[in-house]
Amino acid sequence: MSRKATPYQPRHGLMYAIEVVLTASNDNVTCRCKFYVYKGCDEVEVDVTSRKRKQRSNIQYFTKSFLLSKYHNHHVGQHGASWTLY
Repeated sequence: MSRKATPYQPRHGLMYAIEVVLTASNDNVTCRCKFYVYKGCDEVEVDVTSRKRKQRSNIQYFTKSFLLSKYHNHHVGQHGASWTLY
């Protein structure tokens, strides 16, 4: 079974603090996380036993499929304190 790519929905911009940065001629949309742009990453104490990956240092970009779980997982993992306040 093939799944259709979930298109970008403008209402997600406000709900999940993302913004469109590029729309290609074939209607492919690229969005970025506004938390990186305006706040940066939350500082996290790195403990070898509880964290599998190091903290990101570059801006997160989202492309198709625009799933809500992608936004949520990113915000919880990289911007936990900021996301809670938002």
